[in-house]
Amino acid sequence: MRLAKSLRTATAPTSPFSVDNYRSHPTIFRKIPLFGDGIPSAPFGTVVQQPQASYALGSAPVTVSVSFVSGHPRNDFKTNPSYLYVEQQVGNTWKVVASDNDWSTSFKYDGSHALIDWNIPAGTAPGTYSHPPCGCQARKGSTRG
Repeated sequence: MRLAKSLRTATAPTSPFSVDNYRSHPTIFRKIPLFGDGIPSAPFGTVVQQPQASYALGSAPVTVSVSFVSGHPRNDFKTNPSYLYVEQQVGNTWKVVASDNDWSTSFKYDGSHALIDWNIPAGTAPGTYSHPPCGCQARKGSTRG
């Protein structure tokens, strides 16, 4: 909206990031505690929707979906790590093959569950893959996890 208004009025656009203290700007980082995440009867990371045991790849796109109990993503801005990972088992270790910055993945949060979809890219090697749960729970007495 600001850019459109600036173009319409031929004025320089403004940004909350242009002020020195943008990190405390109320429209960007609201310190709202997000308690009550998850299902009380299920611990965080509990799988709610299991993916199928195996998938047959063919000419049609194949999507792997998984859902697990998670805290609200705004409890941690995750400026470096990811909200989701797709890992491939290689010997005795796990190798990250996709994360939330890949076009093949999507992450949604519905109030108590993280919903992860992975559209298996063409040419993906057969093997064992995992979606390890990532989530953030707000701690009592704090505004962020």
